[in-house]
Amino acid sequence: MDLLIRPARKRDTNKFSEIYYSEFSKLDRNWTRQTSRARIRQAIRTYPSLCFAMELDGKIVGFVLAEHLDFAKGKYIYLADVAVSSKFQRRGLGEKALRFLFSVAKARGYKSIYLNAIRKGPVLKLYKKLGFRQTKYVHMEKALYLIEVVCS
Repeated sequence: MDLLIRPARKRDTNKFSEIYYSEFSKLDRNWTRQTSRARIRQAIRTYPSLCFAMELDGKIVGFVLAEHLDFAKGKYIYLADVAVSSKFQRRGLGEKALRFLFSVAKARGYKSIYLNAIRKGPVLKLYKKLGFRQTKYVHMEKALYLIEVVCS
């Protein structure tokens, strides 16, 4: 079985969403089928030339979603998401897809690729194997809550 990596299409949204929800909801209970579908639609609509499907025997088994960013030092890619269906994990498909993204990025003149990753798990080991290193920057988040004001 040979892996085909091809540009994502709008009609891939349902299958990508299925894989996204299946894999990411294991890590974060906030992912729903609806949020997964919205995320996929947004990525393919906004950066179609940086979104790719992974196919084995004509069946979508994973995807890569990336985004273009302009920084002072030049063009960068933000690797937003990589997902491989659990039935097809541990076969090197994610690594092949990332190496494909690297070659696309180099050919298009990008300077670097950066990402955010969960601190534990096999994907961090893969990223390190592929040459990603922690930087001086820290990923931070501020939750915004609706505060109810009670007037007496």
